[in-house]
Amino acid sequence: AAAAFNAAAAAFNAKGAADNAGGDVSIELGRRLDAAEPPEMRLDVTTLWCFVLARELFYVPPGGRVIDLGFSLDDVLRLGCVASTGSCLCLAWLAAGVVTGHFKRAGIAGDSRTLAEYLEP
Repeated sequence: AAAAFNAAAAAFNAKGAADNAGGDVSIELGRRLDAAEPPEMRLDVTTLWCFVLARELFYVPPGGRVIDLGFSLDDVLRLGCVASTGSCLCLAWLAAGVVTGHFKRAGIAGDSRTLAEYLEP
């Protein structure tokens, strides 16, 4: 987790240095937050939740599956763990995406970049 945070911070500093000559991180972060497109964020969150739920469905507990009727305390705890894991994953992904500019929509009306500009690192 620390390596991912350091990589996101380095990407933030590299992208923001060219546009933000004053070096104020809060201004650059505010600009990136304003540029983030909610539909793009929603699509990524939907994909992450599909991954979390699929991972839980394919998980085979030690000793094999036991089929019983109703919810037990263990089932409720597992459901809570799935919800907390998915929420933490989504929040971390959204934070990293805003910092790196991942949620900036490209190639639609209002975006003046050409394909070559978009593909440049």
